[in-house]
Amino acid sequence: MMVPHLIIVGGGFGGLSAARALRGAAVRVTLIDKRNYHLFRPMLYQVATGLLSADEISGPLRSILSHQENIDVLLDEVTGISPKQRIVHLKHRDLAYDFLILATGIRYNYFGHDEWRPFAPGLESLDDADVIRSKILLAFERAEEMASIEQAGTEEIRRLLTFALVGAGTVGVEMASTLAEMSRMALAHDFRHIDPRTARILLYEAGPRILPTYRATPLGELRRRGFHQRSCYKCGFGWNSRQRTESSGRHCTLGSWCRCVSGGAVVRCGNRQVRKDHGGTGFVRT
Repeated sequence: MMVPHLIIVGGGFGGLSAARALRGAAVRVTLIDKRNYHLFRPMLYQVATGLLSADEISGPLRSILSHQENIDVLLDEVTGISPKQRIVHLKHRDLAYDFLILATGIRYNYFGHDEWRPFAPGLESLDDADVIRSKILLAFERAEEMASIEQAGTEEIRRLLTFALVGAGTVGVEMASTLAEMSRMALAHDFRHIDPRTARILLYEAGPRILPTYRATPLGELRRRGFHQRSCYKCGFGWNSRQRTESSGRHCTLGSWCRCVSGGAVVRCGNRQVRKDHGGTGFVRT
């Protein structure tokens, strides 16, 4: 009797849960992922801020599933699927299946502006965490260098020590809080010419409150960590190939053009300043 072949694409929470649920079932399972490890994404922000190392939030898929005899783990990337033929196309070969589970995870929404991605990386993988950690630490190093040789004024250093996060869900709030702890505690005494405790963390949220999926919003805790409620700036920014957008406090210093969708921003377009009405809520650490 032929045992049916089930393919699971993705070794995240969904794919791993499905694979474990099929332990002992009369089915042959192939788990495909372009990485050979399972990533505990809820703690990824701590790798991005240097509080945890990569191996503390990841584990080899083969080791996790080593005692499950009806499963094979395949390191490859899916390039396409032919549903009528029941074939999964991989980079190096094709696989036929009887049943298919797609658990490929999520992608960050740039609201139709994928050109923002190089300047505002998402936090989806260990590689993203490395990039973000590098950008954070280099910002402090650059500010220290400029302050030590008196190359820049106070405003320029203040700009370098301003960090903006878009989205006040669980990851955004956790990331903002960890950045605050990092600047006020971990790095507080590591520099001679700047005070890391003066770093500002801007948390943007277009909705009426932070952590919208929770019944209660811990505003008091955020205020105790050094955040203060301010207006939320719901703006659409743009870059072109020659100029980039940078956030600086309550100003968004833009390239050659900009578009303010609604409420709350003081926007610079070249040498011109456009002011809009306030709307929503946000938090700015001062």
